Amino acid sequence: MSEIIHLVARLKVAIDAIDWLGRDVYPKLRGPASADELKAFEARLGRKIPPSYREFLRMHNGMDGLEQYDWGIAGISEVDRGETFEDVLSGHQYVYKAKDARHPALADLKSAHVVGSDFDYQIAYFAPETMEELEPAIRRLSTDQEYDELPLFEHFEQFLEFVVSIYEDLVDLQGGSFDDMGDVGVGGGDEDLLKELANLLKAERQPEPEPEPAKPAPKLSPEMELASKLCRRVLELLVKAELIEVVEGPGMIDSLEDLMLRKLLRSKSQPETVKNWIDALSKAREVEELYGTDEELAKLMNKAFDEVSQ
Repeated sequence: MSEIIHLVARLKVAIDAIDWLGRDVYPKLRGPASADELKAFEARLGRKIPPSYREFLRMHNGMDGLEQYDWGIAGISEVDRGETFEDVLSGHQYVYKAKDARHPALADLKSAHVVGSDFDYQIAYFAPETMEELEPAIRRLSTDQEYDELPLFEHFEQFLEFVVSIYEDLVDLQGGSFDDMGDVGVGGGDEDLLKELANLLKAERQPEPEPEPAKPAPKLSPEMELASKLCRRVLELLVKAELIEVVEGPGMIDSLEDLMLRKLLRSKSQPETVKNWIDALSKAREVEELYGTDEELAKLMNKAFDEVSQ
């Protein structure tokens, strides 16, 4: 069994284990790329598809349902729901052009194939200088860091391992744990993982299932209810104190609450949460303007912590 199959199984288990807090759109792996799609992509790429990426595409043509801060893997055709990789590519080109019209990232992004992004600060693509290799390296850029600051992924498999770890970490933060899985292989003991491995190893493709009826929004655990209440209270205090101006439009407050909840789940302490909230709100597209100093914003956020903890 290849490592790509193993990583895909782990990714599916992690995505299914995450509480997506009633989001209508959330990350999902797409169906396999067709032979015609693979052939057309090779023509655009001007070379054979790197073997590890091709193996992934034959199982899943990328991911759908991605939103800001979701790490996603790009396929070779347009997504059906959620943010598009073309949009994030254009956004990064705009940022780097504003920094420096001769920025090396601009030359890369003009022709490189994007393989993933977190739909905010980071984008990953086949490094053009390695495209002659059988398994080209993948460069990860962040608008907050220097061009060569982040090390290259040696190949797509290593990048896939990185994305899997992001989702497994989120499962850990929500209360479930992958710690006891260790370096899982076949027979690793995790029932869900073994089921996914069995599905992926089937020789024939199953027919497309009938669309499932819409499921009711899942009931949140008491811990997640409390976390959601905290984020909502922070926004209420900021709005009341006129320290934040939210872009007008339906769902903007809900979107900001979701953003803050994700930052909360990824933080290890109250001070780190407050710092991450301020940073995220200062860059969020739902925020028209953020007023006051960091100290004033932090004071209200800590006040919300005190209120909710009581």
